[in-house]
Amino acid sequence: MAVNIVVVESFKQSLDRAKSIYDNEPKANASSRVTYLQLIDDITIGSAFDVCIIATASPPRRKVIESLLERCKIKHLIIEKVLFQTAKDHEDVQAMFIQSGVNAYVHLQWCAIPMYKYMKDHIKGPVNLHIHGQGWGLCCNSIHLVALASYLNDSQDVRIDGSGLKPGYQESKRKGFVEVFGTLKGEVKSKHGKADFTLVCTDGPLTEGRTLHIWNDTVKMYWTEQTGSLFSSFAASDWKWERREFPFPFVSQWTNKLVKQLLETGTSDLPLYADVYQMSILLNNLYISHLADAGNADAQEGVCPIT
Repeated sequence: MAVNIVVVESFKQSLDRAKSIYDNEPKANASSRVTYLQLIDDITIGSAFDVCIIATASPPRRKVIESLLERCKIKHLIIEKVLFQTAKDHEDVQAMFIQSGVNAYVHLQWCAIPMYKYMKDHIKGPVNLHIHGQGWGLCCNSIHLVALASYLNDSQDVRIDGSGLKPGYQESKRKGFVEVFGTLKGEVKSKHGKADFTLVCTDGPLTEGRTLHIWNDTVKMYWTEQTGSLFSSFAASDWKWERREFPFPFVSQWTNKLVKQLLETGTSDLPLYADVYQMSILLNNLYISHLADAGNADAQEGVCPIT
């Protein structure tokens, strides 16, 4: 399949690096074309795109989306997390998507990769979730796990409690942003009942990855990010343990599959923005409250300094 790609990156050094990498890669289709731009305003007004991926940091994302929708016709849009820094931006962008008719998805690949589809196919009734690890980025990655708990339980009715967060915060490896450590607890209510989830992130380097436990009265599952091994046992099989291998894919191994699915089927396994943006608001508000209490100036102004 030949594709026409437009890459927009304001930092010329990054743009040149992307071009160099692409130029040196083998091409699946020699007819494909890539255009490199530094400004959205350089895109021809009225241009139409089948798929657009917004992978900016969180602060400029609302303006980028607004500019694109004003300038271009977009069929499918994939947005990176963390979505935005304020509840208002979440709400305003949802209104933009409704008005424009764009199909907007959030790049929460935990809900789309094969292992979690396997889990969902083998789970009946409410299922609890516990994840534990060191240095995995609670602020910037918790939306993945909250959305996963929602996905496995077929419900967007989510509650989150941040009373287990450690006091204070640390500067993130990304300049101008922060991270916190500790425990988030929550619940998902569905027509089948209530399920609990717990997300634990301790301070320290990310060395061994995360471990994930999922369970209810009929199933137990255990996965380690380091090995990619999923162990499952079911009441119907007298709790005999089974092992399957599900290595966690890198973004570079996965994004092309998501785009191909959209181009060929018009749908995506990623969650819709409309289904997850309220969960993102819950997390933003929770982190703003915690960080404001810790004296963070951005949070005290109602802005969540995470990306």
